[in-house]
Amino acid sequence: MKPLYKKITMLVMLLSATFALKANCESQSAGNKQSVHVTKQDTFKPVNEDEIQMQKIAYYSQQLQLTTEEAQLFWPLYNEYWEECGKARKKTIMSLRALNEATSPESKATDQQIQKLAQEYFSNYSAESDLPARYFEKFAKILPVKKAAKVFHTEEKFRRILIKQFRNQPNDVPKNK
Repeated sequence: MKPLYKKITMLVMLLSATFALKANCESQSAGNKQSVHVTKQDTFKPVNEDEIQMQKIAYYSQQLQLTTEEAQLFWPLYNEYWEECGKARKKTIMSLRALNEATSPESKATDQQIQKLAQEYFSNYSAESDLPARYFEKFAKILPVKKAAKVFHTEEKFRRILIKQFRNQPNDVPKNK
């Protein structure tokens, strides 16, 4: 019963956020929606991770023009993709750190150990890089190919919006020295 409640709640939030975002975008000046450039209409002020996630759902749903049926199939698969990307990125970073430590002046690592660490890093980096192509095929099974391809453009555009937003935030938190 509880998972059904969560799904219904998420769907209601998704739909309301989608309509709110669409209304907001329509009320602002029209821009080139196909461009990767971040425009004024693309800015929002997320406060925390949950709010960012809600904005992401609304933004992707609006950009991809997902139907309710498509959204029900897309979001679990996208969340799987996002989680797998996070795990792959973490492995890549960890292997790069290990390689960096092994090549530092104070390291006593042998050439053979460094070679092994380098190969591990390249393997992890390659696996991380293969994820979009692998998931494109999965997205294309549940969405029209055009929408499946647009997922990655939308992801990049959303990332740029967040970066722009965080750069424009006032610096209320003192920096650690």
